[in-house]
Formats: sequence, C-alpha cells, structure tokens
Amino acid sequence: MATKQAIDRMLKRWGNRMVVSFSNGQTETCYGWIQPLNYKKMPVSDEVGVLQGGYDSESYFYLGPTSCRLDQAQQGTTVLEESSGREYQVARGYCVLLRNQPIYVWAVLQKKIS
Repeated sequence: MATKQAIDRMLKRWGNRMVVSFSNGQTETCYGWIQPLNYKKMPVSDEVGVLQGGYDSESYFYLGPTSCRLDQAQQGTTVLEESSGREYQVARGYCVLLRNQPIYVWAVLQKKIS
C-alpha cells in the first residue's frame, strides 16, 4: 500500500532511531517520533496540587511504523530513544488502519523511572 510505504519512508528519513524492548525479552529497532503530550487535566474535587486548567507534562506521544507493534505490547515494554538516551514505558498503543491494513502505530509513553 502506497500510504504505508510513504509513512515508513518519512519515519526512516526524519524520525529518530528507537530501540523497543518488549517484556518477553525481544528487542526491535525502528525509526519514530516522540514528543511531549501536554493534555489538559480535568479538575477533580479531591485532587490536591493541580490547578484548574493545569497540564500534565509527564506523558509523551509516540508515532512509529507497524514493524514495532506497540499496540500489542504487554506491560513492561520500553522504548529507548537513542539520540537523547531517554527511556520510556508504554502506557497504551493503537494501530491505525486504512482499508483494514495497518499503516502506522501511535502510543502514549511515560518516562521510565529508574
């Protein structure tokens, strides 16, 4: 499919090299993007320390190829961004389909606490 191939070429050309370590011990290298995911927190009446309209800057958005299926990853899967040396844990992922064919994967990541 031309769309998937175009996305794979863009990721390889402009993405950063990632090493994905799955919880079963398997590792895979791919190219993708990671950026901060600044989503607005909803105010909760019993939550302390977060002002109304505050932002959560502890989550990150990942976009990558279907060769690294983070949407199928089990708990404990990590992503290492080689250029920065930062490591993230996969919180959840989703595979985007076009005509029932996977074209790319996105995921929400959390910084890995050592």
